[in-house]
Amino acid sequence: ISVFLLYIIADVKQKSTKIVVLAVLTQIIALLSDATWYIFNGDMSQLGQIGNWCCNIIVYLCNPIEIACVLVYMYSVLEEHGIYANKIVLKIIYFLLGITVLLTVANCFSPILYFFDEYNIYNRADGLYIYIGICMTALLIEMCFLVYYRKRIGFGNFVAGFIFILAPIAGTVLQMFFLGIPWIN
Repeated sequence: ISVFLLYIIADVKQKSTKIVVLAVLTQIIALLSDATWYIFNGDMSQLGQIGNWCCNIIVYLCNPIEIACVLVYMYSVLEEHGIYANKIVLKIIYFLLGITVLLTVANCFSPILYFFDEYNIYNRADGLYIYIGICMTALLIEMCFLVYYRKRIGFGNFVAGFIFILAPIAGTVLQMFFLGIPWIN
């Protein structure tokens, strides 16, 4: 699927369509990593430990990419309509998402977001809620940006952006309270 999507994107001229394909690719990678994590979680072999570690890093790094794709998509749709919005929102979101990437990288050296116990089982750390709070803040800023420009981007783009923002918010809130619910179901 990924190769097919990359082949399609090569001939596409509209930036917004390329961003949608990138967002879908990122989501595919995140979901495959999440599914693979279920295979490795609790596996005490060396492959299980490396696989568990890698899958979690990939999922945590895909989140900021997906959030950035939504905003870049909105900016590109505005530009396609001849509207050049102020880039300050883009800079704020990039700053917030940069913090989440730094937290994810720092987690490789210290259990800030999550850790694995002696049975190679994933456990949340207290810093995870900071990560979630930063991601939620970025999504809410994007929601405000979307609502502000809703008349200029058209109803279809507004609904697509709204759903693309609302779905991760709902899923994150659900997973904050119920850890065992997988994304892949």
